[in-house]
Amino acid sequence: MLLALSAFSLIQPVRISEWSSASSRENMVNFMLTESVKMRASVDFGENPSLDAILTSVFLFACLFQKNQHNAAWFRLKEAVELGSVFGLGRSDCYASCEPEQKQQRLRIYYLLAVTERAYALEKKHPITFLGHPSTETRSLLESVSTAAEGDDLGIVIHDEAESNGMLGLLRLMTLFDPIDENFVRCWNSQCDKTGGRCRFLDEQMAIAIYESLTRHSIQNTGSHASLFTNTPPSWFMSATLKDTQIADLMVNEQWLQNRFWNLCLSHKILSPQAEHPALQVFQAVTIAENTLRVCAGLSLSSLEVHGVGLVSARENDGSGGFLADGTQIEKLYCIVESAVAAKRYSESMSYGAQVAALSPHAFNNTSASLSPSDPLIHGFLDLFKKIRAGQHPFLSKLSALVGPEMGVDGI
Repeated sequence: MLLALSAFSLIQPVRISEWSSASSRENMVNFMLTESVKMRASVDFGENPSLDAILTSVFLFACLFQKNQHNAAWFRLKEAVELGSVFGLGRSDCYASCEPEQKQQRLRIYYLLAVTERAYALEKKHPITFLGHPSTETRSLLESVSTAAEGDDLGIVIHDEAESNGMLGLLRLMTLFDPIDENFVRCWNSQCDKTGGRCRFLDEQMAIAIYESLTRHSIQNTGSHASLFTNTPPSWFMSATLKDTQIADLMVNEQWLQNRFWNLCLSHKILSPQAEHPALQVFQAVTIAENTLRVCAGLSLSSLEVHGVGLVSARENDGSGGFLADGTQIEKLYCIVESAVAAKRYSESMSYGAQVAALSPHAFNNTSASLSPSDPLIHGFLDLFKKIRAGQHPFLSKLSALVGPEMGVDGI
């Protein structure tokens, strides 16, 4: 595990000043990953998995994702999740007969795996193993969490501020991803049951329910984290606070999940320009983008840059075999503005008399309507992408190519 963790720490330069040394570290990263895998080479690997074995697979996944080796990355994430399933992380009896500190560790790893698996499923169209709604189904266990000073031998012990802050961040993230269950993922992967010619899971009524679930625990809409609990929040929770980087991660993920849901509704042809509920409105993509830009304006640039570095997007050959990583946050921001551009173009096409009946993913992708050259939303995202990592990421050029001719922006 330490080898895989060390490789992960080397492969994801966070600060701009660290980029220049990325290529020189690649050989060491590959060596550490190879040795880490060798140490687990046994016929009966997985028979009695440990938490260390699960975390090793997680770090292997993170490194391979960074290297843009997505098939291998998926294999290691699947390995981590399956090891967690064999370990019993998704079953209540896994937490019944262990020490308080072990309960906390197991629950945190369970949340980590469930969130990562669901996020990756949305990015790469994979199925998920941990089913249902983990944060809801572990609520009673979470409410037994106590501080070490309380001497509660039955609950989960939180020793210090760092642990309470970490647990709060994971809980918030897991709550956000709870609605992304197996039915949602099945529809996302175009594998839903369409007996009778229409999806039997996602219709207008279910779309409204999912939308409300996605927005119910929004960090922007709730003034207190106490709404996460059905009973009186435990004492450790009352003193827990989120760091700036955690807030940035949560806020961007909120908007990204709403954007993914909008795309799912679009693919199921249940959006309408005349819909009253936001969940069914075709122009909700623009509202999501506007909210995202407003959220980012209130966040520090460093908090946007630090998250997800090494856990997504592109590997650019610099001529020396090195790699240049880009963060998940930037890719998610691009997905959000890309959908807004499509919705705006569709709106323009409607103003020129196109048929509303043509509303479909195909209609969005093939409309020839132009954007306004002074569109503040698009210019806002262009400016933001120029600031993030000083524009040294592929999504600035992608956005410029997407809107450049209409915005008067030269290719970057």
